[in-house]
Amino acid sequence: MSVKKIGFFLLLQPIKFICTVFSFFRRTDKNRKIIVIFWLSDPWGIILSGRLAIKAMRKMNPDFKLILVCSQKDTKFFNFTEIKNSLGFNDEDEIVDVFGFLKHILNKFYISIVPSATRFSISDHLLAGITISNIKSGLSNNTGESNPYGYIFNKKMEFGKVNGNEVHLVEYLYKLFHLSGLKIESLYHEIKFIDFPTDSRFLKSKYKFDPQKKLVGIYNDADRLTKKWDDEKVVELVKELSKSCAIEFYFVGNKENELLKEMLSENNLPYIFIFNHERIELLQIFMMTDLLISTNSNIMHLAGITKIPQLSLFGEYNPFKWAPIGKNKEFIKKSDFVNAIDHSDVISKVKIMLDI
Repeated sequence: MSVKKIGFFLLLQPIKFICTVFSFFRRTDKNRKIIVIFWLSDPWGIILSGRLAIKAMRKMNPDFKLILVCSQKDTKFFNFTEIKNSLGFNDEDEIVDVFGFLKHILNKFYISIVPSATRFSISDHLLAGITISNIKSGLSNNTGESNPYGYIFNKKMEFGKVNGNEVHLVEYLYKLFHLSGLKIESLYHEIKFIDFPTDSRFLKSKYKFDPQKKLVGIYNDADRLTKKWDDEKVVELVKELSKSCAIEFYFVGNKENELLKEMLSENNLPYIFIFNHERIELLQIFMMTDLLISTNSNIMHLAGITKIPQLSLFGEYNPFKWAPIGKNKEFIKKSDFVNAIDHSDVISKVKIMLDI
């Protein structure tokens, strides 16, 4: 038994014992079945990328109450009505952080689920471990990596390859929900996107968008070199596309890219930067966009719940596992480095998608 597993066991047992004792003194509605999903470890974009499976599960199990436990910084975002609807949540369902979940911790749950889509989190597994649930489901293995906390589950599976190919997160969640004893039916045939209310006049005025031009967004604010596309290629892309059609480009990021600004200015290319943005305002901008070009990121997943055309550029991660699903949702991958993609590859796709 590994040190990590022993430490987790010693931490889990006394807390679980205390919760079990106190639960006997708490009145609960035994006829009310509650599903709780612990998803603290993955970024909000990953949760959005699995929305089709969550929505399908919610639709097929209307008699259950659903609680999603996510990180504190994401709770406000997920509680927007449009975002909750995109996940299939109803008015009774809850989206809470750890502190919000404490009021439920002595309840007896029907099912506790830990998706662990990208990594095995001690916080997710600890919360699932101390809850009193008929069924606890999660992973024993994620693409070859063994789960050191997997022994808490009475239903477990692997997230890996099928016939040598990695499966999309949505397919994995379908299987995990089915394993948990839930009814599940594919919604691939009826993919629906959010229809977010947008004050287009205000946004066009704020960012000075030209209503006579096609609006194209670009996101390239990666945190790792393997996910970063060269600024030089971005400039070449803008330069070539500007010759083909009247296009307004905006750039999304967490901070302004001074080098890119300088390169665009040197080539007399107009630009609009949108940084330090609110996610909800960004969704509103997406609803006005004719095409979003982005590297694999939370921004890509956020745009994935809208109906806008997307071209996603992939490097180290598998697009068949993580790319947005739906009509006009395209991707390009050449190697584990996104920079292997040439600007000419992107231009060819963009011309088809914009019909120019």
